[in-house]
Amino acid sequence: MSVWQNRTTREELGGKSLIMDWQSAHNRGWIRIIAILIVICFIHQDIVWAQGGSPVWSKGSNGTFNVNTKIDLPKDVAVTKEVHTGSSPKTIINIQDAHSSIGAQESIVSILDSLVTNYDIKLLAIEGSTGLIDTSLLKSFPDENIRNKTAKYLMNKSSISAGEFFSVTSNKNITLYGIEEKSLYRDNVSQFKAIYEINNSTKKDLNNLISTLKAIQDKLYSDDLKALENNSVLHRDGSISFTQRWDFVRNLAESKGVSYKSYSNISKLVESLRLEKVISFDKANKERDVLIDVLSKKLPKSDLEKLVLKSLAFKSGKIGQGEYYIFLQDLAKNQGISPEPYPNLIQYTDYIMLYESIDLVEIFEEAKEFEDAVKDKLFTTFDQRKLRDYSKCASF
Repeated sequence: MSVWQNRTTREELGGKSLIMDWQSAHNRGWIRIIAILIVICFIHQDIVWAQGGSPVWSKGSNGTFNVNTKIDLPKDVAVTKEVHTGSSPKTIINIQDAHSSIGAQESIVSILDSLVTNYDIKLLAIEGSTGLIDTSLLKSFPDENIRNKTAKYLMNKSSISAGEFFSVTSNKNITLYGIEEKSLYRDNVSQFKAIYEINNSTKKDLNNLISTLKAIQDKLYSDDLKALENNSVLHRDGSISFTQRWDFVRNLAESKGVSYKSYSNISKLVESLRLEKVISFDKANKERDVLIDVLSKKLPKSDLEKLVLKSLAFKSGKIGQGEYYIFLQDLAKNQGISPEPYPNLIQYTDYIMLYESIDLVEIFEEAKEFEDAVKDKLFTTFDQRKLRDYSKCASF
């Protein structure tokens, strides 16, 4: 299995050795003690809310990355955009993120850590390089702290990729290979530099154009249109919260007969925001702890080991919340445990599953389309529509 790190693009738990250590444990009592310690670890983690009616165990997909080979990644680490199945039994994972974002590079490190820890990843193909990539010089630093700080500094300076950083700082053995055709890559870089220089020379003019268009909006737009521009849910200036912006946009949309319910990701987000208002952290925490305690007493040894390993994976960020809480409920269901005592835990699971199913990339496009639909109802002149089009083009 291989991973292609596309740089136009996101520590090791010790997976197999850890599993072998636990599987060699013969004392069930000790494993139960570990399970109880897991409950204690969770005491400070806040989760969710109250439910009415007769509870049933949660159902459905947890929204993790999943292809034929059953590869799972936490939703907060990666979002699956496309899956294609070919005739080869081999799997290629293409990781895409932003060139210049250090946050994106750190996310790639998290993806690689999860993949290499949990799956048999042997090859990392890296864009922007050609041939085998040797990281042994940095990897040979005897002081782990100095090695990690040096690698972090070089990644921050874009001198090494996330893949090279992972190779240097991880104890995992993985081959790095640059996949570029050198002459084509150099031509591409030259074109990029030329465009970049043009961008710099026109940046001042573009900013002046945008400022001018905004000034014209003050003259041509109605009060509702100006209020919508100022309260767009896409604004990130932090002056008011997303919820406040959304309440304004939704109320204005409803007054003009525009519904957000045809936008799947917006609808999910609105529902999750509604559910958050009735969250009971204490009750959900207590129900989760009780369920883990009940499971630790009922489960056979093999399932108890799985519970311990899954809990460690969750606490170390290797799996997401949805996957973990569904796992707990599946264990309870298989053991015939009644869902009646766990209404808050079940509803929290449903909430997190709903949130994790939101496409956090597509929702921005939906928000743009939704606000444009509202504007279309507010426009009264041809000039207003053209001004909107010019403003969008200049901002892009």
